[in-house]
Amino acid sequence: MLKLIQRIVDGASAALLVAITALAFYQVLARYALGISTPWSEELLRLLFVWLILLGASRTAHMRIDMLEQAVGRTSLRILLIVQAVVAAALLGLLIVHGLDLVDLTAYDRYTALPLSVQWLYWSMVVGSSLWLIFMLAELTQKLRGQN
Repeated sequence: MLKLIQRIVDGASAALLVAITALAFYQVLARYALGISTPWSEELLRLLFVWLILLGASRTAHMRIDMLEQAVGRTSLRILLIVQAVVAAALLGLLIVHGLDLVDLTAYDRYTALPLSVQWLYWSMVVGSSLWLIFMLAELTQKLRGQN
């Protein structure tokens, strides 16, 4: 099930990247070759880019300093991994909770040029953080099982 979710997220990220590239190309072409302004494309680009960043962040291997992990013993490493996961899960939980607050707050706000609610911007924070939490907990489980 986890592999399927990862493939869906990877596919969605790839599709978003293609859409962003095509839309940016269209925007440049419209502005400089056709001499027309397309304000809707600017708003849509921003929205799609935020979704791409947050979906991509959920799937990446994040940078970290692992000097402490390498210096401690097996039991201490398990405790350290769990503490790291608890801190990360708490921060992701804050993003999810406050993201949901922002979704509620902006439910009736609309973009200037797009016929969309601004809440779609904040749904990216909720979805991306939730996926990040799922993938992080799955990675922690694999690390803890690998050490036994």
